[in-house]
Amino acid sequence: MPSTSRSVTLSCLALIGCTAASFAAETLLYSTDFSDFDIGDDLLVGSDRWMGTNQGEGIHGTIEGAFTDGNVAGTLGFGIPEFTEDNYIASVWRPINVEPVASDSLIRFSTNMAVVDSDNELYDSFYFSVVNQNADVLGSVIFDNTSESFGIWRYDGVEEGFYDTSASYDYSMIYDLSFTVDFANNLWSASLDNISLFDDAPLTATDFEKNLGDVSAEWEVSDPDNAGTNWLYFDNWTVSEITEDLATDITFTPSITRGPKKKVRLNWPASEGETFQVEYTDNLQTWKQDLEGSALTVTGNNGARFVDGSATAISTRYYRVIQR
Repeated sequence: MPSTSRSVTLSCLALIGCTAASFAAETLLYSTDFSDFDIGDDLLVGSDRWMGTNQGEGIHGTIEGAFTDGNVAGTLGFGIPEFTEDNYIASVWRPINVEPVASDSLIRFSTNMAVVDSDNELYDSFYFSVVNQNADVLGSVIFDNTSESFGIWRYDGVEEGFYDTSASYDYSMIYDLSFTVDFANNLWSASLDNISLFDDAPLTATDFEKNLGDVSAEWEVSDPDNAGTNWLYFDNWTVSEITEDLATDITFTPSITRGPKKKVRLNWPASEGETFQVEYTDNLQTWKQDLEGSALTVTGNNGARFVDGSATAISTRYYRVIQR
């Protein structure tokens, strides 16, 4: 999109009949800022098709104000999970299931995240994992909080497949994590706050099918009888598909969706620091600017987002976004 002032008109007909002008290059597969999720323990799984293991054990949920005042984020960790056999990993995920992934396309994932340290002197690890449609883990970016291996690691899906990225992180610091997956060539790249963690590394050393089921947040407990009280927070969870030849100059396709509470969610192309005004009309005659939070400034690299919490009982509403 050009850098001069512009507007994008989005229409939402009935509950989910939504259309938007297309700006090719990146197709949004799923995005949420969790603002229309219920807040509390055990309330992440079950909202907006989120799934997870260890349900009802108080180890996943949503929390308000983890990043900024009024912000809602997903959480994983802290509780005492019940594990079986030799699997000491608790996971949450939102199914995507892209099949097949075109040979000339990439999958991009991004999220804002933070790790909060334990206060019981027990330490675990947190993963962001690429999982195929057979629930096989292909690869992971790991935030290891253990004393022995503290730092950020890459995992390629096999028992010995852990690689130190030589990068570290600070507790409670908010980071922008992103990675791009090239399934056709079994390669991926990841960055933290736009600083490379690894480039064109092997995605997986397994022979598992290479397609996208989901990106999972995972908590690996070092000692199942003595879990750490460490937490993982995450927000602005976004998965999209992009064309490989445009991967260096990416713009989002605008989208409009309904959240779990029928709130309307708008996403559109934008760069950090740009400012916008969201306007709406119910009759295509009078445009209004009185929605809460409709004047906004973009932060991060995930495009612009707006949630209309007043539209839950409205069957027809039209939106336009004007850059200031």
